[in-house]
Amino acid sequence: MTTPTPSTAHSPLALDATAAAALVGISRSYWMRLVAEERTPKPLRLGRRVLWRRSDIEAWVASGFRCPVAPRARTRSPRL
Repeated sequence: MTTPTPSTAHSPLALDATAAAALVGISRSYWMRLVAEERTPKPLRLGRRVLWRRSDIEAWVASGFRCPVAPRARTRSPRL
């Protein structure tokens, strides 16, 4: 039997969209965009709930997913 480490002792095995996005470091809306584009790990469906395995998300990040850099806001040139 393995002893859980402090970092995984209370970590859920499956995450909803909000928790999955937080784990990756992106907004929920951006997570949902990636889901719609089928760029995330395949979710589990439990009734009406849609969940992702924590281990799948961690492996996905380790395999090369990088958080995008937010584009700079466009600023208007000052009027002279």
